[in-house]
Amino acid sequence: MNSQLKSLLRELLIVVAFTLVILLGFALFAPPVPNTHQPPREIYIKRGMNVREIAHSLSKRDLIGNENFFVFFAKVCGWEKGLKAGRYRIRPGVSLWQILHLLSQGKSVTEDVTIPEGLTFKEIAGLLQRKLEVDSTALVATATDKGFCQKLGVNTSNLEGYLFPNTYKLCWGMKEEEIAKLMVDGLFKVFTSDLKAKAEELGLSLNQVLTLASLIEKETGLPQERPLISAVFHHRLKMRMPLQCDPTVLYALSLPNHLLTKRDLRVKSPYNTYLHPGLPPGPICNPGLESIKAALWPASTNYLYFVAQGDGSHIFSRTNREHINARRRISRLRGKEF
Repeated sequence: MNSQLKSLLRELLIVVAFTLVILLGFALFAPPVPNTHQPPREIYIKRGMNVREIAHSLSKRDLIGNENFFVFFAKVCGWEKGLKAGRYRIRPGVSLWQILHLLSQGKSVTEDVTIPEGLTFKEIAGLLQRKLEVDSTALVATATDKGFCQKLGVNTSNLEGYLFPNTYKLCWGMKEEEIAKLMVDGLFKVFTSDLKAKAEELGLSLNQVLTLASLIEKETGLPQERPLISAVFHHRLKMRMPLQCDPTVLYALSLPNHLLTKRDLRVKSPYNTYLHPGLPPGPICNPGLESIKAALWPASTNYLYFVAQGDGSHIFSRTNREHINARRRISRLRGKEF
C-alpha cells in the first residue's frame, strides 16, 4: 500500500510537472492577444526601472495580460535584472518570450537625431535630453572627463570641437559614452588624409584646426563668407594681431546670446581674443566640415577686418580706415551713433 501510494504520488508529480511545463510554454510563447493586425505601440523603459515597473508599463499599453506572469517568467528565464532601458515598438499579440527577448537584447527603436553645426557640447547635451531624454548632466561630465577623452584619441581636457555635427541614428536609452564616441568617430571619419596633409602644411595641429574652424563657424552662417573670415584670421595670426572675435568673449562669459559691451571685452579669460593674440586654448563650439575646410583653405585676400551688417553678412576691409568707415556706414543705417 505504501509502495502504491508512492507510485501514485510520483505519477501525479510527473503529470503536474508536465502540465506546468505546458502552461509555462503556452504562457511564454503563445500570443496573449489573438489580433496581431493592430499597429505597434511604443513603450519607454527608463533606466533604473525594475521588472515589476516594466510589467506595469507593458500592461498599461495592453501588451501583456498579466503583470505577475510577466514578472514570474522574467525571473524564471533569468532576465529579471537584464531588461535594458530603451524606446521599443511592440505589436500587440506577441508572446511573452518575444517581449522578454526584445527587452533583454536592448533592440531599442533608433531615431534620426540631427546635431546642427556650431553648438557647444553643453548645448548638444541639452538637445539630446530633449530628443532622447539623455541625462545632460552625465553627458557633460563625460565630455569633460580627460581620461575618457584620451581613450577616444582626443588629447584635450574636454570634447569641445570634437563632437562632429551630423545626423545620427541613436537609440533611446543609449549610454552617454556611446553617444560621445559615435560623434568623435564621426569627426575622425571626415578628417581625411587630405585634410591632415593640409594641416601639416600649415603647421597646425588638429586642435588648432578645430579651434580656428569653430571661430569661423560662430562668425558666419554664410558658406561664401567662411573662406573670407578664415583669411582674416590667418593674416592676423601671422601678424600677431589679436583676432578680436566676439564669439570667443561670449564663450568666456558662458552667455551665448548676450549683447556684448565694452566692459565684456575686458573679461579676464584665455578665450578673450581681444586681450590675447593667437588662437584661444581650444574650440568654442563644434564646427561642421565646411568650416573645417575653410580653416584649412582660406581665401586669397588681404582682408584684415570685417564687421557684421546685421543681416548675417559682413563687410570686409583691408585697412583700419576702411573698417572704421564701414562701421560708421552700418551705424548710420541702424540709426545709431558710431
